[in-house]
Amino acid sequence: MVRDLPIETPEIVEVTVAAWGTIEEIYRAQWAPLVRLASVLTTDRARAEDIVHDVFVRFAARPLPQDAPSYLRQMVVNSARDHYRRVKVEHRFLHVVPPSDVIPEVDEIIILVRRLPSRQRQALALRYYADLSVDQIAELLDCPSGTVKSLLHRGIEALRRELAT
Repeated sequence: MVRDLPIETPEIVEVTVAAWGTIEEIYRAQWAPLVRLASVLTTDRARAEDIVHDVFVRFAARPLPQDAPSYLRQMVVNSARDHYRRVKVEHRFLHVVPPSDVIPEVDEIIILVRRLPSRQRQALALRYYADLSVDQIAELLDCPSGTVKSLLHRGIEALRRELAT
């Protein structure tokens, strides 16, 4: 004999932060900074806008986290990493050359930043464009803070050498 037990469904609890309110307010406040961050990470404005759009689509389907801006930054960094994984495979098999358009909204130094290795470029973008601390960058890049300091130092030194020539 099987007992009829009531099936309990878990409640979906949405965490809303009074400071942010709705997804629309978060979108208005965070879209431009996230596109700038993604532009520096991917070196392609159109791709950056696509990444941020996709991030907000995924973000809107979830309950709002306590710290929406840092959650969104993490999503953008992860999406940019995914983008680079795909680009590596494309380059390996298709020999595709990335477009070399200049993004006027960022600044002139972006041309030099594009030449840096990916990890240095990510660390510099998170530090100077997203204004994150070394510890926050270490958490986003999933590496020790000493590694972040090294990436920042090497990236800045490479930029100094390029600017000196």
